[in-house]
Amino acid sequence: MSDKIKEESYNGPERRQSLPRLSDEQMEAIADRAYEKATERIYQEIGKGVVKAAAYLIGTALLALAAWLGLSEKIK
Repeated sequence: MSDKIKEESYNGPERRQSLPRLSDEQMEAIADRAYEKATERIYQEIGKGVVKAAAYLIGTALLALAAWLGLSEKIK
């Protein structure tokens, strides 16, 4: 199959279009925006992790408190 592709070559007009080059200012603006988006997502992920850890610690503390109160017969 690959031999057949090599034998067939396109002889028509050029169909590829050249893309305009970006200026240094445009590239800098794109890089800045990408940096802002990336840091925003990183901070969101860190925030989610902190909230999950806090919820875990609070839940564990409440369960320990309930167990202690139950064992010390403060609650029935």
